[in-house]
Amino acid sequence: TFLEAWSHGLPIVTTFDPDGLIAEHRLGIASTDAPGLAAGIRRLTGSPDEWGRFSARVRRYYVDNHTLEAVMPRFVDLFLDVLGHGGSRIATFAPSAGSP
Repeated sequence: TFLEAWSHGLPIVTTFDPDGLIAEHRLGIASTDAPGLAAGIRRLTGSPDEWGRFSARVRRYYVDNHTLEAVMPRFVDLFLDVLGHGGSRIATFAPSAGSP
């Protein structure tokens, strides 16, 4: 759910912050209680400037870390390491023009 939201530039308000990722990268607002969640929603929706900053940051995080172009080279390197070809990349990922 987080990745889907971030792919559209939507910051999240949540009670769950996996490994502190949301706080560290400022990808939304995490709180452990209802008043904190309500304050987070008011903060994001109460200011177009604040929303814009969060939106740009979450979209950039998603593009840099979760698109095919970002992750496939890591998978290729991992697979090559497992096969014993460590570091000598044989293939690269080049998505087709129609790839999301």
